[in-house]
Amino acid sequence: MTVETNLTSNSGENLPLNPDSSHDQPLDVPLRKCNGSDLIARIAELAECSQLQARAALHITTDSIMDLTKASGRFIMIGVGCWSVKNLTPIRAGQTGLQDIIAPSEPRYRVSFSASSVLNEIMNNPHGERSLQLASYKELKESARFNWVSNITESEIHIFERIVNDNKSNTKDLYELMKCRGLMTEPFARNFLKNLQVALRELLLEHRQILISGFGSFILKEIAGRMLKVPFTGKEMFIPAHRRVKFVSGKEFKMRLNNHPLDQ
Repeated sequence: MTVETNLTSNSGENLPLNPDSSHDQPLDVPLRKCNGSDLIARIAELAECSQLQARAALHITTDSIMDLTKASGRFIMIGVGCWSVKNLTPIRAGQTGLQDIIAPSEPRYRVSFSASSVLNEIMNNPHGERSLQLASYKELKESARFNWVSNITESEIHIFERIVNDNKSNTKDLYELMKCRGLMTEPFARNFLKNLQVALRELLLEHRQILISGFGSFILKEIAGRMLKVPFTGKEMFIPAHRRVKFVSGKEFKMRLNNHPLDQ
């Protein structure tokens, strides 16, 4: 599977992605959404499994990411990025003074996302070595395929107790939770997440937006070059045009955070 390196305009004209991070010509193409079904089809193609299996595994993955983020306050997925829980700032009503700040009756939370350096690097240099290595990923072992098992090696409660104490969670915790919820082997969980990363990167380059119902949207943004003043020194430096990945949380993700407020 190779990474698609061209976008197509509404008129059908091919618009090549510039592998140079300077981006002399910004990508002037409207967002063309793809959805969870497109992502599932790409994962199934990469992993050589059925779309039904890929759909079930994607649901388990996104459901687990939401719960791990809520419980720990900070979830890091290797090669994708970091989801963090943030308190919403009080709402200011009017401009007359502090007495006009209305604090919400209950704590309200939102999700912020920071894409990993690897993901942003691939978006800015789709012809680079990292992108080619990931796009050529294939399963190495028969045991890593989509094999479902009936035993649970660790209960969910133990996983959540640990991450609440640590105030963070990562991909290793996601492997364990996927085993419990999907009755799957750890090699399967690792294999699925690897193919999920590849599919996300390919579809972002092709469509610039991926919508996963309930979970949220990944969006590839074009950032124009600009001058920036360095704090304290006052010196100005030029930040060249570049791309970065943004994540907008979905309705279910927001509701899950705020229906059960986190401990203060």
